[in-house]
Amino acid sequence: MALAVVATLLACGGAVYYFDDPLDGGGDLDAGPSAGPTAPVDVGSKPPTAGVSTPPTGPAYLPGYAKSQLTAPDSGYEFDLRAGKVVPAETATWYLARDGQAFLPSEESDAFVAEGTTPTPADCVQGIESRPAAALPFSALANARPFCVRSPDRSEIAIVRLVAAPADGSVTIAVDQYRRS
Repeated sequence: MALAVVATLLACGGAVYYFDDPLDGGGDLDAGPSAGPTAPVDVGSKPPTAGVSTPPTGPAYLPGYAKSQLTAPDSGYEFDLRAGKVVPAETATWYLARDGQAFLPSEESDAFVAEGTTPTPADCVQGIESRPAAALPFSALANARPFCVRSPDRSEIAIVRLVAAPADGSVTIAVDQYRRS
């Protein structure tokens, strides 16, 4: 009887070691000595179900301004995505400018064109990391197709929709901006 108890304890101890040791292939590779509390849930994520653990989704983004409709009268102006306003060209640090029939984000900014539905900040980060956009031509953004622009310091996300680009040279966009918490 004692031998059966000792064998059971050894088997349990081995299983614990196997599942806790990330180098052995059975543990969680993301967990480790520095693993702290779970990161906040992104604003676009669903609330966790009671009793179900939700893995962290990365940094949370809090809403900044929403549904700002901005019109730049010509290419001498750009959209200041941080402030949510139209400013003279080359005056904003995080901007969206017009380059002919396309948008030109500020240097070091990242962009992603969504597949139809309005993305969440988490969708934007995932899209930027997996399918960054090299170009933002108006023709690809027709019918208010949303696209994301991440600030150079990665602390802000803007979800932008082209509203109008008439022949007179003006451009109108709608923007929702989020700041990393």
